[in-house]
Amino acid sequence: MSGTQLTDSQDRLQSLDTLRGFALLGILLVNALQMFIPAEYANLPVAVLDSEAGVWSAWFVLHSLFDLKFLALFSMLFGAGFMLHWYRHSLQPSSFRWLYWRRLLLLALFGIGHALWLYSFDVLFLYAVCGGTLYLCRNWSVVTMITTGTTLFMLTVLELYLLEYTSTIYALQSLACVAVLIGSIWLVRKRRPLVFSSVAMAALAAVLMIQFWLAPVITEPGSELVELQQVANQLSAMPDQQLQTSIADYRLPLNRDQIEQIRQQGDSADQIKLEQTAYRAGPQWLRNQLRADTFTDLIIVFLFYFSWRTLGLFLLAAGLVKWGILKAQHADLWRTTAKLGLGFGLPLSLLATGMSAAHYLNDLPWLSFGRVLHELSSIFIATGIAAGFLLWGQGERLDRLKTLLASAGRMALSNYIGQSLVMMILANQLGWFGQLSRWNLMLLALSVFVLLALLSNLWLNYYRIGPLEWLWRCGTYRQWVPLRNAPATVIKGPSGAGTDTNRLV
Repeated sequence: MSGTQLTDSQDRLQSLDTLRGFALLGILLVNALQMFIPAEYANLPVAVLDSEAGVWSAWFVLHSLFDLKFLALFSMLFGAGFMLHWYRHSLQPSSFRWLYWRRLLLLALFGIGHALWLYSFDVLFLYAVCGGTLYLCRNWSVVTMITTGTTLFMLTVLELYLLEYTSTIYALQSLACVAVLIGSIWLVRKRRPLVFSSVAMAALAAVLMIQFWLAPVITEPGSELVELQQVANQLSAMPDQQLQTSIADYRLPLNRDQIEQIRQQGDSADQIKLEQTAYRAGPQWLRNQLRADTFTDLIIVFLFYFSWRTLGLFLLAAGLVKWGILKAQHADLWRTTAKLGLGFGLPLSLLATGMSAAHYLNDLPWLSFGRVLHELSSIFIATGIAAGFLLWGQGERLDRLKTLLASAGRMALSNYIGQSLVMMILANQLGWFGQLSRWNLMLLALSVFVLLALLSNLWLNYYRIGPLEWLWRCGTYRQWVPLRNAPATVIKGPSGAGTDTNRLV
C-alpha cells in the first residue's frame, strides 16, 4: 500500500507544511511567557511590571485563542505525519521499523538537549515516547484508532479536572468507575457493534458529567493569585544588583553557597525570586540546574497526563488520515468541519476563559468547570483550523503568506529549537527575563517567528531541508545524505534517504 493512497495531491502535503508553520507561531506565543516570566505565574493574569497595562486582556487573548489549541494541533500533525510515513514504507515494514525507532531515539535526544539547555517545557521528548506507542497501534482499524484516541483525550480531561480541583481519593475512585465502564463496553462491543458503540458514548458522557458535577472543589484560587502578584511586585521593585529574600539581602552575582542557602532555606516566594535572578543574571550552571529540575518534574506530569492526552490526539489524527481525510473528495467535509470546529470551539473557549477568570476572583465551585471546557475547546478549534487550512490549500489566495508559513513548517524542527535559542539569548544573555509586559512579549514572539520564517524561505532556496532536519535524517539512515544543490521538494513517491521525509511531524 503506497503513501499516495492517503492523499490525491501534493497540494495537500504542502497544506500540512503551511499548517505546521502556523502551529509553530501559536506555540511560540504561549511558550514566550514561560521563557520570560517565572513559571509559577507565567500563564496567570499577574502583572510582571509595576506599570504594566492590559494584563487581563493579554491573558484573555492568549488563554482563549492560543493556549492548548496549537499544542493540540501540533500533536495531531505528528499523528498525521506518522501515518503518511508508515504508508510510504508499507511495502518494506521491517526496514521502516528500524528507521522509525532510530528516528524516535534521535528526536528524544533533541528533546532532552532542548529541555536542558534552552526550554524546560519541551514536547519533543514527549512526542518521541508517545510515538513509540503509536507505532504499536499502526495496524489498528480506522474506527479503533479514532474511538480510542477520542476516549483517551476525554479521560485525560476528566483526570486533569479531578486531580487538580478535587481530593486524590475522589479522583482515583472516579477514574476507577470510568475504567470499569470502558472495560465492560470493550468486552461486549463485538456482539452488536452499532448498538454498543452508541450506548458506550452515551454512558461515558453521562459518567463524565456526573463526576464533573459532583466533584468537591477544594481550591482557593483568589488567594493564590494575590500572593503571586505580591511576589511579582517585589521582583519588579527590586534593585538590579540585589536579591531580597526572607533569609537575607544578597548582592549579585550570587556565589554557590548563597544559592544553596536560598534553595534549602527559602520559602516559595524566594524560589521564584531566585528563578528570575538566575535566568536574568546567571550563573549559567544554576540556569541549567533549574531547567533540569523542571524537566525532571515534568516527566511525572508527562507520565500521568500529557502522554495519554498526546497519544489520544496522535491516534485521532492518524485514524482520520488512514480513513482518507486528506483527499479532495472530502472538501465538503473540510468546510463543514471548519465551520463547526471554529463556530463551536471559539465560543466555548471564550466561555471557558471567562469562567476561569471569574474562578481566580471568586470561590464558587462550579466556575472550576471552565478548565474542562477550555480543554474540550482545544480539540474543536484545532480541527477547525486544520480543515480551514486544507481548504486554503486548494486556492491561490495569499500565496506569499502560504509560502512563508510552509517554509517554516518544512523546517519545523530547526525552527522549534531555533525559536527557543533566540528567545533564550534575549531572556538570559541580554537580561530581558522579567522585563517585558505580556503584550510586548507577544509582539516579540511574532517578530521572532517572522524573522525565522523569512530565513527558512531563504534557506530552502539553496538547501533541501533545514540543518537539524538534515542531522536527523543522517542519523536515521546512518549515512551522509545530500543537503546542498537539491531542489526544495515536498514529500513524494517511495521515500528513502534522498527524499524529504524528516519533518518534525
